[in-house]
Amino acid sequence: MEREIKFRGKSNVDGEWYFGSYVKTNDDTNNPFKTTAPKEYHNIVYYAAPDFLLGGWNKEPVIPETVCQFTGLLDNNGKEIYEGDIVRVGILSPNYTGSYPEPYYVDTVCIYKEGAFLYKRISPFDKKKLSRNWTYKPMHRYEIYSTEVISNIHDTPELLKGE
Repeated sequence: MEREIKFRGKSNVDGEWYFGSYVKTNDDTNNPFKTTAPKEYHNIVYYAAPDFLLGGWNKEPVIPETVCQFTGLLDNNGKEIYEGDIVRVGILSPNYTGSYPEPYYVDTVCIYKEGAFLYKRISPFDKKKLSRNWTYKPMHRYEIYSTEVISNIHDTPELLKGE
């Protein structure tokens, strides 16, 4: 299965999120080879079909620290998961026995580390719920029961307080 390569970034003009390709240039055009301007620009380039004057493509300057890559995964509600998203993950305990397993829920932040997208735990550890606690978990694990994007680290940094 192929993963769609796309990014999002928060506009430094209107504060909205833009989704598309990430282009880093040395001027305010989409020409990555022009190096006359000393300032570096970070842009999200996206397709806007009705805009015929620009050939259908628009670009939006974004705050570099907010640029996040799409993981290729969707949460249980069909929402795309990006780096920097705060995700509530339901984990099935391998110690559970019975017909209807009851997951426990952990708040995590999606990160990219050493060539993989990972969930990094931000909820405090709870020895009563699972004998082995974890800090990092690959996003494609068999015991992950459910996922739900809650927010992201740029819009609600206060959710990282559990870290």
